[in-house]
Order: sequence, then structure tokens, then C-alpha cells
Amino acid sequence: MSLRHNGSGVSAPRGEAAWRSALWLHLGCVALVVIASLLVYYRSIGFAYVGIDDVEYVVHTAPVRQGLTPEGIAWALTSFRFSNWHPLTWMSYMLDVSLFGEAPGPKHAVNLLLHVGNSLLVYALAFRVMAGARHGAAVLVALFFAVHPLHVESVAWVAERKDVLCAFFYFAALHFHLDLQARPTVARYLRLQLACALALMSKPMAVTLPVALLLLDYWPGARLAPAGAGARIRNVCRLLLEKTPVILMSAVVCVLTIMAQRDAMPTTASVWVEFRLQNAVLSWVTYLRQMLLPLGLSPLYPLRPIDPVGQFLPAFAVLAGIVGLVCWRRRVAPWWFAGMLWFLLTLLPVIGLLQVGVQAHADRYMYIPSLGLLLAAGVSLSLSRGQWQPRAYALALILLVFQTGIAWIQVGYWSNTFMAYTRILDVTPDSWEGHVGLAAFHAEANDLEQSEFHARAAIAIDSSNAFVHASLGNLLLAQRDFPGAEASFRQALQINPRWTLAMNNLAVVLERSGRTAEAIDWYCKALAQDPALDGVKESVQRLRGLPGAGGGCDGR
Repeated sequence: MSLRHNGSGVSAPRGEAAWRSALWLHLGCVALVVIASLLVYYRSIGFAYVGIDDVEYVVHTAPVRQGLTPEGIAWALTSFRFSNWHPLTWMSYMLDVSLFGEAPGPKHAVNLLLHVGNSLLVYALAFRVMAGARHGAAVLVALFFAVHPLHVESVAWVAERKDVLCAFFYFAALHFHLDLQARPTVARYLRLQLACALALMSKPMAVTLPVALLLLDYWPGARLAPAGAGARIRNVCRLLLEKTPVILMSAVVCVLTIMAQRDAMPTTASVWVEFRLQNAVLSWVTYLRQMLLPLGLSPLYPLRPIDPVGQFLPAFAVLAGIVGLVCWRRRVAPWWFAGMLWFLLTLLPVIGLLQVGVQAHADRYMYIPSLGLLLAAGVSLSLSRGQWQPRAYALALILLVFQTGIAWIQVGYWSNTFMAYTRILDVTPDSWEGHVGLAAFHAEANDLEQSEFHARAAIAIDSSNAFVHASLGNLLLAQRDFPGAEASFRQALQINPRWTLAMNNLAVVLERSGRTAEAIDWYCKALAQDPALDGVKESVQRLRGLPGAGGGCDGR
């Protein structure tokens, strides 16, 4: 048995009564998705900024603080701030500031509204690809998407606006592609290209769009079906030609992203290729396990050594077995073949083969890749028959309630900085990242004893890391131990010479030590690395008129 897309996915109603019944059924499903989303996430509107990128993205980025302006738009289009090119995301923050100011609540509300919109797009997509089969299965797919704990990070974290914004245009592009399959027109083709462009401008992960559109061509579109090797090759070439604009846009964004992340990508000496391959396999299997049983979720899963025998080989066997099974059954259940390929291929940009950051994997990376697995499971559920049907739906409902509870708990970990970093240490007690975060949190709260405890714990775990030395430097600066703080920041810069925040903090130490010229020099170095670093220009202007200050950044 196979399911194929039939254009709209809904057969023509036989009368006004049938039309009204279908309409009310759809509205009921929409209401369920909205209510479930709000039930899990409504608390996030009252959350503070979390000290993991939130403040840096909104409060400490000067163009964002100025709201949506022509100058800000130009900056967003050309900026590689935080090792990414996502101008539409920056513009969305700017619009938030223009409309609501810098308060975190409206930022959380916008994330939630985007997630609700994405969940509704998933419902519509599930209904379409199932060719109108059973509202129940389609709404369950949307509900699982709306409440899945793996998606909490993307919704409850202000800094992940790029995830929910990208997904909105990504999912819209999928709908526009199905429209194009049903009735090709120039207007529909251009609409698809626009949605793809907006998705790519929201987050580089949208470079997987050409693959996603081809998978829709395979299933449910059945556009790769012509018999004969020659006909199939010609058909594939035609479909690739159809997607040329999206492929070219994705290639440009790939280049821009590599340029933006070149300083954030470790060399093969620090994260060697064999480890990346092992971590990729382990991450794929971990994501599959978390889709079913999302336990032990954390804001961060640090990179750790991998046991080739005890971890990698079992994970490889599991992944190979699952892939082999869906390939063997691809003619009988093409939705599982397409869904598994969707999961594997849309994760490729973030699976760690080009390692960026300190995470082994991350919950937020599953926001779009989870869709393929959810759609495949939904189709299988809709095709259940006989005595298996009520059992399958009952099992799905039990799992949905379980995951909703886990998601509600997980949202609480994003309520503030303390909760987020404490959760990291609960899941990974040897995480220097968690200790560094809590050291900064306690220092800001003027609890210097706790701050020192966590700063020194981080150094004890990994003394070769720039972040742990900078963490100690921040504490010593708060204690007015300027020589100790200077030594810590210089040690951090010796490990990571291009770290602008350490440059800025070293400049603060030098300024408070009365060494004005040296302070200006380090402020200028930080400004040269990141012209948008908040407050640095003002610091230079403030110091320029003091005795022995020199000429500032323009005349050093």
C-alpha cells in the first residue's frame, strides 16, 4: 500500500453539510494544536533572558538595541556576528525592540507564536501528504511536533529565534512545493523561491531545502517513478534543474556560513576527523532515542571522548540496521524511507562533521529534522487496521501525554540562567561549561564565594580552556584583584587570541588599574574584531581625553 499526493489532499465535498463538517473538524484540530502549544509554553512569556547568548544577541548588540532602522538592516545583511549569517533573524530582533523595547517577555511571545504557526503548518502538511486520510493521525503528528521536548530549546530560548523563524519559511516552502507539484505556474514557482530565500536568511540550516524538496518529489509526489534507468535519470536531471535557484542560494549561504564560522571551527588537530565521524553516528542514534524517550535532556551536551567498542560500534550497528530495514521496505513503506533520509540528511550541516562550538549534539538541531520521522510515523498510524488501530492510537496518546509532561518540565529549565546551567551540571557533572556559567551568574548576583567555587571547579576540570580562565578573571575583577584578573584574561587570550570579550575585559582591568593607553589599545583590538561590541566605542571616547591616552583607535 502506498500514499500519493493528490494535489490538495482533500476530496471534493459532496454537499454543504459535508463541507461544514470538514471545516469544523479542521478548526477543532487547529484548536487542539494551539491549546497544547500554549499549555506547554505559556510560562515562557514571563521568563528572563538566559545568560547563554540571549543578552549578547539583544542587549549587547548595538544595532539591535537601536530597533529596526535602515542602518541596522544594512548591518544585518553584512554581519557575521556570533559566527553566523542570518540577517532576517537580526531584523526580527530589531523589530521586536522597535515595537516592545528590550524586555524579554515579548521576545519569548514571538518565539511562541512562531512555534504555534509552525505546528499548524505541520498539521496542514501531514493532512496533505496523507491524502486526507484520518484527521486523527494528522493532528497527532502536529501535536507531537508542538509538545516534543526536543523542541523546547528552540522555543523557550530567545537566542534560538533563528530556529523557529527559519522553520516557518522552511515549512511554508514545503507547502508551496506541493502546490507547484499539483499545478505548476510561474507565480507558484516564484513564491517557492521567496520562501526558500527567507528561510536561508533566517538560519543557515535551511541549506538542506533542496534535499527536502527532492524528498517530497520522491514521496508523496512520486515524481521519480518513470520506469527505465534512462527515463529516471532524465527525470532526476529535470527535477534538479527545477531546483537550480534554491541550490544556488543554498551554495551562497554555505560559503557565507563557512566564512562566518572559520574562527569557530576547530582544526582537525583539536577535533580529529575520526572522532567527528564517530560523534556523528552516536548523535544520530541519540536523536532517534530522544525522539521516542526524551529523557536526560540538557541545554548542553559537551564533547567527550568516545569509547569505540562500548559506544561507537553498538551505535553504528543500530543505525545501520535501521537504515537497512527502511531501504529494504522502501517499496512497501516509502514514507519511512523518505522520513529516514529526511532525518539523516537535514541533520548533516549540524551533525558535527564540520565541528562548530563545544557541543556533541543539541536539542535545537532536531526542530526541522524531526518532521520526517513524525510524518512517517503518522502515515503508519493512519494505515493501521483492525484490532491494531485502537491499540496504535492509544499507545500514541499515552506517549503524547508522557512527552507533554517532560516538555513542561524542560521548559522550566529555561526560565533563567541559574536553572539552565544547573540543569547542565545535573546531566553532565563534569561540565566546565556549566561551572563557568554559574560562576558568571553568581558573580553578577555578588555572591563571590559561590562564583569562586564554580570558577575554580571549571579550571580543575579543564585548565587548557580559554573560557575557564576568563571566568576566573571575571571573578578576580569583581574582587578588585586587578593583577590576578589581568593574568587570567591574558591566559585566555593566549589560548584564544581572537576572543573579543576577553579583549574587552582585559581592557576594563587595565583601565581600572590606571593604564589608560594600554586599555585603549585592547578596546581597539576588540573593536577591530567585532565593531558591534556594545559600549566599546563609548569606552574609547571616554578615555581618549585622559592624560597619556594617546590618539584612540584612529591614531594609536
